[in-house]
Amino acid sequence: MASHWFDKALTQLINSYMVSGATIKVALCMTNTTADTVFNAATVSALTLDECDGVNYSRKTLTSLAANQDDTDTEGVFDADDVTFSSLGAGSRASQGALIFKFGTSDSDSVPLLWVEFTSPVTHDGTDFSIVWNSSGIAYVQNG
Repeated sequence: MASHWFDKALTQLINSYMVSGATIKVALCMTNTTADTVFNAATVSALTLDECDGVNYSRKTLTSLAANQDDTDTEGVFDADDVTFSSLGAGSRASQGALIFKFGTSDSDSVPLLWVEFTSPVTHDGTDFSIVWNSSGIAYVQNG
């Protein structure tokens, strides 16, 4: 028996959980994180974040959250504005990627959503560090 999601349903799933009334944050994780390998973590606190410890670092709240319907590719797309960490100093290790999570009240009730791996680890040097999301969106849920 064949089954599939409808594009509108995929978009509404993203909207209801990740956009409408949600606080979505991003954390920079260094090279000893488990966020890139542990896929069954129910909370942020269940991961070893190895969060960036460079001067001026703090987690960022994503803005302009959006759930977009893409009928051409039969998918729902999650997107937000690019994020900048201003004057980010070097950490004890390079940053490997970014953890995007739905914030609750603390790491123990915040839900990890997406891991975004950088092309290569990034060593910060006191300048602004920006994460420029893919122009098609940060992530998508697709039939298939």
